[in-house]
Amino acid sequence: MIDGLPLEWIHLCVALATFLPNSVYEVTLGIDISSLYEWKRQLSTDGAEAFRGNGNRTGLEEENRELRLEVRRLREETEILKKAAAYFAKHQR
Repeated sequence: MIDGLPLEWIHLCVALATFLPNSVYEVTLGIDISSLYEWKRQLSTDGAEAFRGNGNRTGLEEENRELRLEVRRLREETEILKKAAAYFAKHQR
């Protein structure tokens, strides 16, 4: 929700904006014209990622986070394997 309005309603208002004159937005839809322009800008720049809300990541941000976690896990595994190899090399008869 944006400004207390469901996302579907915002998408519909932006779609109607291409057909209606500016004065109709505020009177008929009850939307401030600046809000409508902002929503239209966000939809044109972000597309499906628009209005994702606070704390929600884009697809690329989520992939980046997952890859960073995997790199951290692999580095920890490498350190464990190095220590194990050193231990067995030291205690080999």
